[in-house]
Amino acid sequence: MVEREQSTQVEPQLTPDESFMEEYGHVLWPAAKIGFEQSGRGALMVDTTVHKQAQAPDSANPFIRFGYMCFESVKNLDDQNLTLQVLTYDPRTEFVAVLVRPDATTSYLVGVLAEKNHPIP
Repeated sequence: MVEREQSTQVEPQLTPDESFMEEYGHVLWPAAKIGFEQSGRGALMVDTTVHKQAQAPDSANPFIRFGYMCFESVKNLDDQNLTLQVLTYDPRTEFVAVLVRPDATTSYLVGVLAEKNHPIP
């Protein structure tokens, strides 16, 4: 009989923001791409407080309130970290998301995988 060691490693738990991005990334990434194409560099502002209340339980299309903020508007927020993220992200593979919660607002540089049949140039 072969004895096997059981792994004691625990899968890391996602933070609420990571879980949100995991769940709704398929909606946010296309919106960020359209925002970039229409307005240039910027950030996707996302109200995380609305998505659960407004979504029908059997709906395949989530309701999420968000908008694209162009770079000029981002600069006016006077947030150095956010401004740096917007200046340096690669719009082919990344976008900047600002998640607005009742207790805090946090910006993230979000990397995405290449879409099937649409390799990144």
